[in-house]
Amino acid sequence: RQEPIAQTILSICKRQVVPPALQKAELQAALKSLHDDALRTPFKEMLASLGQQNLALGKKVTSSHPWQGNLRPELAVDGKPDTYWSCAFSPAWIQVDLTAPTPASRIKVVNYVDGTRSYQYKVEVSTDGRAWTCVGDMSANTAPATKEGATFTLQAAAARYVRVTMLKNSANPGLSSTNLGNDSI
Repeated sequence: RQEPIAQTILSICKRQVVPPALQKAELQAALKSLHDDALRTPFKEMLASLGQQNLALGKKVTSSHPWQGNLRPELAVDGKPDTYWSCAFSPAWIQVDLTAPTPASRIKVVNYVDGTRSYQYKVEVSTDGRAWTCVGDMSANTAPATKEGATFTLQAAAARYVRVTMLKNSANPGLSSTNLGNDSI
């Protein structure tokens, strides 16, 4: 009996055009009528994540290679889903400097989506820019990119640098990332 409510909650979470404040209000209302604790827990976690802040937004970003046209690295941290960084070389990395070691729980990577192309990449973090820890390995990925992207959980207490090394795009030699975010705890 709780499945329709759970489906409503999932639908709310997946809608990209709904502002986070409205998503949060709709989720809170839906959760009030959901009485199954096994279903409530994951949705409470989703609700909590709506209040998270993108710590990479507007931060200094660099890339290993020149970008294509005007698709510069800054577009990967501008928070806009319709802009993106693109590079014609592979492998290529894009790196965000959060300016200081920052407590964080997740890194989200969203790549260009056309419904068919997949990306292979690795996500690493560092506190000093020299020693790196891999927090996400998509080097064998064959699933098409989605507008929700992929989220990787950090085990480290803090990260100053976030680097995504793009290895392959299934559609062409170009590599891209539309959004690179680091969510606070």
